[in-house]
Amino acid sequence: MREQQTLGRRIQEARKAAGLSQESLGERLGVSRQAVSKWEADAAVPELENLIAMSRIFGVTIGALLGVEPEAAEDRSEKDAPEAPGEGVEGTAPAGELTDRELAAVEAIAVP
Repeated sequence: MREQQTLGRRIQEARKAAGLSQESLGERLGVSRQAVSKWEADAAVPELENLIAMSRIFGVTIGALLGVEPEAAEDRSEKDAPEAPGEGVEGTAPAGELTDRELAAVEAIAVP
């Protein structure tokens, strides 16, 4: 059985795979290096807009970043891809919008 990764670990791995330092990721997001460090250490949770921005920077879905869906969204074959964003695939949202599943995952980890 595969060990469940934390949000912080997924952020760290995606950041490193993108070839970014904590400082450079922080600059792109408009936050400090320390904020990125806290996210990666699971000492804090990024705000929704930062999760969205990181998913775009890293080229993964928010669901993959949150660990609620597989990372390999690009593994779908061209024939399985919808003709337009959000069209033809149940549970998908137009580009830049969250699916209900992604929104529920974000709300589940959001700090009140």
